[in-house]
Amino acid sequence: VVSLVSTNGKTIVDLDKKLIYGIEINSPEILSYVESVDQKATVVCNDKIIGTGSEINLLYGDEIVDTYSAVIFGDVNGDGWYNATDSVIVNCIANGLLTKEQVGEAAYLAADCNHDGSVDVLDVAVLEQAGMLIGSIDQTKTEEELASDSIFAEYVNLIAQSVESDETAETTSASETETTPEEPAAEGGEVKNNVPDKLSFKTADDLVCKEN
Repeated sequence: VVSLVSTNGKTIVDLDKKLIYGIEINSPEILSYVESVDQKATVVCNDKIIGTGSEINLLYGDEIVDTYSAVIFGDVNGDGWYNATDSVIVNCIANGLLTKEQVGEAAYLAADCNHDGSVDVLDVAVLEQAGMLIGSIDQTKTEEELASDSIFAEYVNLIAQSVESDETAETTSASETETTPEEPAAEGGEVKNNVPDKLSFKTADDLVCKEN
């Protein structure tokens, strides 16, 4: 079976859940992070910027033989950045208005911004701070220009993308499993909501959390 391995010693490939952690924010190139153990296979991500849920495909020729999903901590809606839009979604998760099944496993794991094993108000607070910083960042700048931007550096450092091996699966072992944040219990019993089973978030207007 062909699999992926880290190219930088920091990226973590969860072989069981087909998830990849440790990709930095605003990253356009997946080969900076992972490669195939089989030199005949190629690794491709068609997204311009890698975000949570981005598909990383392993190909033999034109045939896709395996697919992984990226997890960018803080980027819950998959646009490659973390900001106030993500804080809205994470707030819904923290208050029991959205479940892992509704947002998807990659997005649910990305919501645990501080890697403490739970999705709560602390994660929301981090994202609200990120939202204030990103308003001062010129996102049209090149990767090289952003690298010298002090506000961008502060923004990036808010949420670590590298995680310890005991929080996630080892890069080459399919026997170890990643720690999944425990879903918060809603107070006063089950919380009903009007959110559909499958969600695709792009802007804050796409989601309004309401208790029925």
